[in-house]
Amino acid sequence: MLAALRESRADEGHKERVKSFVGLFRGHLARVNSITPKMPLVYLWQRWGVGMERIVYLANARLPTEKAHGYQICKMCEAFADLGVEVKLLHPYRRNPLEGKSVFEYYGVRPVFEVQTLPNWDVVPLNRWVPEGWFAPVFFLHAFLWARYAVGKAAREKADLYYTREVPIAFWLVRQGLPTVYEAHVVPKRGQRWLLRLISLHPALRLVVALAGTIKEELVKMGFRRDRVVVIPHGIDLHFEKVPSRERCRHRLNLPLGRPIIGYIGRFRAVGLEKGIPELINAMKYLPSMNGAEPLLLCVGGPMDAVPAYFDLARRIGVPEHRLRFVDRVPNTEVPCWIRACERE
Repeated sequence: MLAALRESRADEGHKERVKSFVGLFRGHLARVNSITPKMPLVYLWQRWGVGMERIVYLANARLPTEKAHGYQICKMCEAFADLGVEVKLLHPYRRNPLEGKSVFEYYGVRPVFEVQTLPNWDVVPLNRWVPEGWFAPVFFLHAFLWARYAVGKAAREKADLYYTREVPIAFWLVRQGLPTVYEAHVVPKRGQRWLLRLISLHPALRLVVALAGTIKEELVKMGFRRDRVVVIPHGIDLHFEKVPSRERCRHRLNLPLGRPIIGYIGRFRAVGLEKGIPELINAMKYLPSMNGAEPLLLCVGGPMDAVPAYFDLARRIGVPEHRLRFVDRVPNTEVPCWIRACERE
């Protein structure tokens, strides 16, 4: 298991991350069931009398979405399918400004898995009128109830494995006795923490995939068995098309050719918290011109409603506006070109 984990850290992307996960899962089952890890995955499941042929991924998320979690979910499904497993992604209906675009078109992932939208009463718009202190428990209750409904639908798929990154969904999957893998992106709090504790030792929870060692340690403190929690960090996909030169990317994106560009690619804010752009703006105050050309801070990812505050900060500390440029979210397929356009020496 440790060897597979080391390999996952060194390997190249979502597909390799899933391969590493399968290797870790194989090692876990081999230790429990005395099955050799070198046997094909389908034989690992013979102890339960089923073949490893179908995976259902359940996600309580608007898809497609501009945020990174939607892309990560779809890349995981693509990677599972690349291993020869039939994959079905279930998610709820929500009002979507991207309506009419499939996840395959929007994210540039290959259509190698099935996507099904389940009925849902969309409570997210209520956040416009309901104070945050009231909306949070309403949203949690809705997520808990929708998860119960979605798991009932998913159980009819008769899958060999159920995968999710949502605590309420993991809770109901395990309570239904379905073979479950939970992917932990954060340390849960309050109600979600309580739900996880209730299933921490349940045999249906076959594995927990933590994205960081700190998350694993907190889960162990909550009561999870250490050998059921493995750490596999986020991966990247290196199999995108060849990216043009820096000069071509700048020309394509209408960026200055002769100025050094310091780039930030990602959401400007997440869950109401800044992700470092004010610090970058402050640093621009001290960055001198290079070979007679003023540097440019390029921030790509949105949301654009945060930008006025950034320009206000720049004015207060004396950073000229022509040193800053902010761009809203761009399609995932264009991100490599934006990265290439920045300085990297």
